[in-house]
Amino acid sequence: MVPPAKLPGQWSSKDLRFFRVSFRDQLRPKFFRDGEEFGNPNQESLAGFLVHETETGATRDDPLANVLLYLLRMAHDHESYVVNLTHELLLLLEYKIGLGLMMLYGPIGKYQMCRKRKIKVDAMITLVGNAPAPLFIAQCKTPSSKINMEPQIIAQAVAVFQVLQQANPDIQGIQLPCITMCGSFPTFYKIPITAALSNAVQYGRKPPEDTAVNRYIPLPQHQRDAGMDILLNRQKLLQDLLAFKSFIQYPHAQPQVQGEEEDGEEEEIRFDE
Repeated sequence: MVPPAKLPGQWSSKDLRFFRVSFRDQLRPKFFRDGEEFGNPNQESLAGFLVHETETGATRDDPLANVLLYLLRMAHDHESYVVNLTHELLLLLEYKIGLGLMMLYGPIGKYQMCRKRKIKVDAMITLVGNAPAPLFIAQCKTPSSKINMEPQIIAQAVAVFQVLQQANPDIQGIQLPCITMCGSFPTFYKIPITAALSNAVQYGRKPPEDTAVNRYIPLPQHQRDAGMDILLNRQKLLQDLLAFKSFIQYPHAQPQVQGEEEDGEEEEIRFDE
């Protein structure tokens, strides 16, 4: 059954299933480039974040104090603390290209689904630059939230492609780097959007091919709720966030060729529950 037209924030697993989108889990060496060296951030403002558990180790005007404060206030279970923590971390990690801006609740542009009128949509955190549409998107929620952010970021990535397609009708595909942040735990995605998938969403029909999204989940299940509360986790997650910057490109990267993967290195998950 064709899904009804809806905003990206209303997408669910059913929509992913209809549009033939699945996730392919990859281990760290496979997800990142071969031979990637994972070093700690060299920004002085983040050095204390790797060793201090509270904001008492930072001066009042130090950006580190804000990051630690947002992290500690996660216990209040308010989405704004997750959004602000993510935004501050990405700024300190210098997530930018040229004069690009990391925006809170930034616009994506006009998006269309199932032949309905185009609607302006936005995302919680976007990196905007010289391109007509964001180069990077982050979506956030509290640890207690039951919202599935993955359908939302897929829909937002489709919206990004539609905006680019309006500016350049000949564009055939992009790969959009995205992050979901559940509390202080990030999950990383390289989302390929093709003209075929975008047109399928726009006209409300099944696409002619599957779309497999490469996904990297950094920690084992039993450590994810703690996220960056644990210093050892914090070091690894910051290394991953730092390495992920390399996938942000202008103009947008092209989708990778999806070939067969080695056994045991990844698992493709289809939304057929």
